[in-house]
Amino acid sequence: MRLFDPNGPAEVQSCLSFAAGMSMRQRRILRTALRMFAEREYAAVSLRDIAAEAGVSLTLIDHHFGAKHALFAAVVRSWSGTLEQAGADIRHAVAQGRVANAGDLFDLCMQPLDRLRADPDGLPVLRLWARHRLTQDPALAAPLEVALRPFRSALALGLDRLYPASGSVDQEWAAAAALASLVEWSVTVPACRDTLEEPACPACTRVQLRRQLTGGWTACLSSADCAC
Repeated sequence: MRLFDPNGPAEVQSCLSFAAGMSMRQRRILRTALRMFAEREYAAVSLRDIAAEAGVSLTLIDHHFGAKHALFAAVVRSWSGTLEQAGADIRHAVAQGRVANAGDLFDLCMQPLDRLRADPDGLPVLRLWARHRLTQDPALAAPLEVALRPFRSALALGLDRLYPASGSVDQEWAAAAALASLVEWSVTVPACRDTLEEPACPACTRVQLRRQLTGGWTACLSSADCAC
């Protein structure tokens, strides 16, 4: 989706999807709120902070989005389409028989996450996802659950196709655990990162994650005696 950066004239590629007719100031509020919710705990972010950072009045935020939990839900909706498309792509690949093994499924799941990592708006999305995925606050959990369900259920479908002997509960558990690991990797291993010892190799760590996850799927979900 092609969008205009509200802070400059250049056109940028973004994972965010804004409602038709949404003003540049409204988009700037959502982008600012996304970044702040991704960087801090929900309770540590105030509407006044967001207004100051976005350069708008508190009254304007209240007028367009209402309370803080409603703004958070609007932020999540702005990128939920990316995950809906990711889920649809996985389901299509499974239906076409293009998921022959766990490695194929891993690669399919990583494609949308790689696109998010390459997107100026995408890394805050991944950080927000990682930060709030275990939240117990219903105001936060509900919009996140709606956004994540298409991607997670498509992954569970792929696992069920690969390991049909397992129960549906195991597939859902494995899908949720796998997505958590994938997102954590996407957030903590950027394209280039130096450590105190030697430069980390994203390719190597990705291979390790691929082996770890796919090996876990094979060992657990293909076993009739799985105790997970």
